[in-house]
Amino acid sequence: MNITKPTRILLALRTLQLLLSLTVIGLMSYVIHWWTRFWDLMTPHEFSFLLFTSIWSVLSLIPLVLPIFTPFFASLAERKGIRLVLVALEALTMLYWLAGFVALVVFLEDRTCFGRVCMALKSSMAVGGAAWAVWAGMVGWGVWGCVRCWKVGGKGEVVMHQGV
Repeated sequence: MNITKPTRILLALRTLQLLLSLTVIGLMSYVIHWWTRFWDLMTPHEFSFLLFTSIWSVLSLIPLVLPIFTPFFASLAERKGIRLVLVALEALTMLYWLAGFVALVVFLEDRTCFGRVCMALKSSMAVGGAAWAVWAGMVGWGVWGCVRCWKVGGKGEVVMHQGV
């Protein structure tokens, strides 16, 4: 399989997105487990939402990575409608990350926080911000690719020549 330089960069960024999501899953699972055992209450919605966001990110990477490895999905992803749906999926995931880590910042704003759990919570907040930045960059790259494809004419169009 011949992997070009832009594809390698794309694959590296997708791997970074996966690693950041898995890191937040681990950190938030620890915080949620501690919260339910220590306080004997339901966890705050901010914790659960950031955990949902990271799980959503892992699942949304599946249709975003499939075109890199399989020719069928690569040809399918060249269609304008499918490409637009994939960019919309990235944009939705980016908005989830933004909402998740901002909600966690607001939650921690006026609370006293110390210990390992607090450090895990602050770390997940920082990693969530980094994940949002990577997803925002990928949305920008996806929108740029869509605009460039539509200006040039895109691939997959049938050109008809009379008399051939």
